[in-house]
Amino acid sequence: MLEESSGKNSRLAWLHDSKEPRSARILGRSLSAKTGHLSFFAPDFALTDSRPWLIGEPLALQPQPLLTARIPLPHLHHRADPSPTHFAQAFEDIQLHIGDGEFEKVVPMIAEQLEYEHPLNLAMFPPFLQQRYEGRYSYGFEFEGEGMCGVTPELLFSVDGGVLKTMALAGTGEAGGPSLLSDPKERHEHQVVIDYLIQALKPWGEVMIGATHEKEFGVLKHLRTEVEVRLNREPDFSELVKALHPTAALGGWPRDPAWAWLEAQEFHKTRRRFGAPFGYADGRDGKMLCVVAIRGVQWEKHCARISAGCGIVRESQPLREWHELQLKLKAIHQLLGMDGE
Repeated sequence: MLEESSGKNSRLAWLHDSKEPRSARILGRSLSAKTGHLSFFAPDFALTDSRPWLIGEPLALQPQPLLTARIPLPHLHHRADPSPTHFAQAFEDIQLHIGDGEFEKVVPMIAEQLEYEHPLNLAMFPPFLQQRYEGRYSYGFEFEGEGMCGVTPELLFSVDGGVLKTMALAGTGEAGGPSLLSDPKERHEHQVVIDYLIQALKPWGEVMIGATHEKEFGVLKHLRTEVEVRLNREPDFSELVKALHPTAALGGWPRDPAWAWLEAQEFHKTRRRFGAPFGYADGRDGKMLCVVAIRGVQWEKHCARISAGCGIVRESQPLREWHELQLKLKAIHQLLGMDGE
């Protein structure tokens, strides 16, 4: 059942790839997508939201245009940086679990907390301005006093014409830096994600794995491998989310023990939508698109949160991982026009 909001806040959601933008004015929240409406899936990372779908206007209406001018960010009142000590403690604990054979990989995270003098809104961030990012996805929403937006390089899945596409995106370095393809640690971290996807996608058809290559995104680069499945049956959106989220790039492997470790961490309890699936179901043509909500900001009223994660495997080194996290935060600040923060 659709529950409408009577608030006067901005009500908009969008997801753009380089070809087909999708955006709509949001009418309310619902347990499921609504036939005849462009519906956006916007849950928390743990998939505990009781009404994860944002229901847009009827499909017969033209897409809601996004803004064409940016509003300056308000004055930053307070900033809390992530603690390197807390990260070092988490890293040590992860290595103990890996050494005991409990899991092969897990993905801890850090976050910056930002408090502004005035409430935030979508118009303060460049991804909202209908910009196209080649090889990446601009995403976001604002509804009932909260919002998020960003530019993610990671596709969770797309379905179009009986073909499912996804990707392994893991292994990170600085753009222009040493090759990730010749780095055993980065290749290992990336291969874990490929193996996970092969196992998760087998029920839907033959899994075809592309070549692994490096792809640069601003100050960062990643290892990326395209994955494709010619579907043997029509999938349900929520069915695919449950099978794929979180991938080994955002959760860990094996999935259950890695998830158990994450659930016990304080950072996991406050992460909200960082790394969550975000997508749409378009009833006009059966298309589905769902991305991983990273490289962005989430906020409620005056308070914002910018998060980053890194994959830890046996070969990982704490200082190198901390440097990777700082690079990711830097990339997010640049994407969101927050370089001066």
